[in-house]
Amino acid sequence: MMVDMQNRWTYRGSVTTPPCATAVYWNVLKTVYPIKQKHLDQFKVQLAKHAGLEKTGNWRVITDYIEGDKGHKAQIMTSSTGGVGMLIAVIILAIFVFVLLMVVMKLRSQLKAGGASTEMAGLKVQPISNDS
Repeated sequence: MMVDMQNRWTYRGSVTTPPCATAVYWNVLKTVYPIKQKHLDQFKVQLAKHAGLEKTGNWRVITDYIEGDKGHKAQIMTSSTGGVGMLIAVIILAIFVFVLLMVVMKLRSQLKAGGASTEMAGLKVQPISNDS
């Protein structure tokens, strides 16, 4: 199953376990993906190894989001399908490379066809002779 990373919320926060590093960017998917029952059971087995975790998770109380100086100072950004902009940029780049390639090919053919002297853009280019 492919995960749709184009449709997500992104915000800067911190890790929820010590040492609680603050340089963390969280990505929360907008789409809820199902998991298999066997994976849920394995997760519950791991939680049951520590007293109380099977009912409370990691014992953390969910707090309200607070904005401002005393709050989290988080910027929540949404990301949605932006493939069209990228597609346009790739097409423009491809056209530029194609035109550049055509110019180089034309100049090379002019150099080969000209032999000892070649005219390019109105200038006459002649090879330097070492004969004195």
